[in-house]
Amino acid sequence: MVPILLLAVVLNSVAVSPQTAMVDERRSLSGLSGVDIVVEQLDTTALAEGLTTDQLKTDVQLKLGSAGIKLGAKFEAYLDIEVFSLQLNDKTRQNMTLGYTAAVMMSLKQLVNLARHKGLLTWARTWQKKAIIYGPPGHAQEGVRKAVNDLVDKFIDDYLTTNPKS
Repeated sequence: MVPILLLAVVLNSVAVSPQTAMVDERRSLSGLSGVDIVVEQLDTTALAEGLTTDQLKTDVQLKLGSAGIKLGAKFEAYLDIEVFSLQLNDKTRQNMTLGYTAAVMMSLKQLVNLARHKGLLTWARTWQKKAIIYGPPGHAQEGVRKAVNDLVDKFIDDYLTTNPKS
């Protein structure tokens, strides 16, 4: 129970601020010509389960590419993927592994111009989706990859809604 509560605290600590929430996330994708992909460093639990940043990046690249979304570092936006995972153990049963839990976050960060400082560019999160998952021992890799794919599907839906193919 404590690990799940910890993940909920992590997710809430990166929640969108009230000012950001006022922006229509979907509309922020309008006119976006393409994206780069960044997978943040994975924690030791994810790595121990066999998950790799290259694997997640390749999964995302394949899905975005098949949807016709251009990829590369030349764009002023990138999809940022973060995974926080924990192994669940039962301390009363000789540290028996019960499974895993993970928080998966995907956000689009775009280069923006601050309204109060014309000409000052910075990165801002303009779109974000999250998932909390859990499962049996040995299935974290499968569970995280599925969660990432589900979040990519949401990004693709929002992207194609605001950027219909002509």
